[in-house]
Amino acid sequence: MLPVVDGLEDKYGDQVDLRRIDASGGEGLAVFQSYSLRGHPAYVLLLPSGEVVWTGMGELPTEVLDSQLQAALAKQ
Repeated sequence: MLPVVDGLEDKYGDQVDLRRIDASGGEGLAVFQSYSLRGHPAYVLLLPSGEVVWTGMGELPTEVLDSQLQAALAKQ
């Protein structure tokens, strides 16, 4: 199974900055902890201001993340 963000990179790549962070240690673990994420995969949507507008965890259908991305883009 491909990660849910794979198809969304093509759709939103010019509008959002999608990042994959390895939370198994080092800087990635610090990022994971800074957003109080407790499982993986985990998703955090931020506005350019840094405001968190949505977090999600676990395997999600692409449609869920797509919908959240659309809502976040509407808030910009």
